[in-house]
Amino acid sequence: MRVFKEEQSFRKWWMFAALLVNLAVVLIPFFLHDFADAGMNKGLFFALAIMAIVYLFIFSSSLHTRIDAGGIKTWFTPFNLFKKDLKWSEIDGIYLRKYNALTEYGGIGVRGLGKSQSYNIGGNTGIQIEYTQSKKLLIGTRKPSEAQSVLNYYQNKIKRHAH
Repeated sequence: MRVFKEEQSFRKWWMFAALLVNLAVVLIPFFLHDFADAGMNKGLFFALAIMAIVYLFIFSSSLHTRIDAGGIKTWFTPFNLFKKDLKWSEIDGIYLRKYNALTEYGGIGVRGLGKSQSYNIGGNTGIQIEYTQSKKLLIGTRKPSEAQSVLNYYQNKIKRHAH
């Protein structure tokens, strides 16, 4: 049995740079004003708490993909959100393709509603899946050759192999 596993995270240098810029925007006014201003201290604490929660969630999030004899599974951690578990019998077509996350889906993360969705962290290569009732799911990958090798191995399990 062949298995493809991939974990991708949002921890990128530009995310840390954005965090530093946001911290500077919040902290500079604090140092420019009177430290005794209780309203300012409460506001600063609230802003820092919200930023910490948002950045902790983003930095701890990962996209997981697994392809094996049972099918394809993908989900975001830490809370196993947006989990998809597709059996080979549900898949009409599957292939790797280039994509532009911004122009096709409006950005990174979980994107799209209805019949066309994208789960991606970045990059421009994805596993395009066409499944039940003309639905489509694109899963971003940074390991296209490994993914293609495993997809080729399981090609006979797919109803109709596209492309």
